[in-house]
Amino acid sequence: MTQRPLGRLFLMIMCSLLGLFFLFGSCSLSLPPTLKSTRMRVQELQQDPFIQEYAHEEMAEAERAMRYAELRWEEVQDPEEVSMLTRQTERLLDDTMVIAEERASLQNGAQRARLRFRQPSDSHSSSEGVFNPQKLNIEHSAIGLETRLKDQAKSPDKEIYLSLRSDLLFEHNTDLLNEEIPLSLEPIVSYLATHPEQHIRIEGHTDSTDDMVFNKEFSEARARRIVNFLTERGIARTRIQFQGLGEEYPVASNSTSSGRLRNRRIDLFIFTPKN
Repeated sequence: MTQRPLGRLFLMIMCSLLGLFFLFGSCSLSLPPTLKSTRMRVQELQQDPFIQEYAHEEMAEAERAMRYAELRWEEVQDPEEVSMLTRQTERLLDDTMVIAEERASLQNGAQRARLRFRQPSDSHSSSEGVFNPQKLNIEHSAIGLETRLKDQAKSPDKEIYLSLRSDLLFEHNTDLLNEEIPLSLEPIVSYLATHPEQHIRIEGHTDSTDDMVFNKEFSEARARRIVNFLTERGIARTRIQFQGLGEEYPVASNSTSSGRLRNRRIDLFIFTPKN
């Protein structure tokens, strides 16, 4: 008599456990292969000391994108949406590797610059003593801009074309100017201030990641930031034009990390308007 309730209870427990097993087991088995492989790649790069040293913030951004893709799969299990999110994560991982390699190359090829950023009395006394590859890259960019502007100023009737990489101007994946922006754009401000007859057109560009509408709006927001920067430094708004062109005019293939890095840019055209 007492064995029947116990048997029934045992059967109910086993059924419940089996139900949970099939529930979670099916979820695990149904994960898209691309999602699994991307997660494995994220984990591998997270454990890579090279990536952690030279692209820690970019790696964290890729991890956040990965978690969001996994969350969306748990919520809606929409293969098309998750495939798009997975591709975006893969691009972020590609960009992370490219950025890490560029920073390492810059640092390894600039031993003299280390001394420049180090305080003679105490190399650890302040943040000024820390070698900053991005700052060095921005300084080189500023020097190059100044040289080109001086050369082309000899022919004021010719339009001046300049192209600046977005990663030197903006915080990663935002339209916020980075803290070194005055250094990289100062030659342009000085040139416009001493050539009041000339105007400037600013064009924002992106890679093909995300949809076209977002890319166009994002590129316009970044171009507008440059406009605000110039007007805050005394350049009349009437001398400035700007436009966001999104992914419409790539200068390299969007199928590679280095190509996408080149496509994310701000193009500047300095010209004398025709009356």
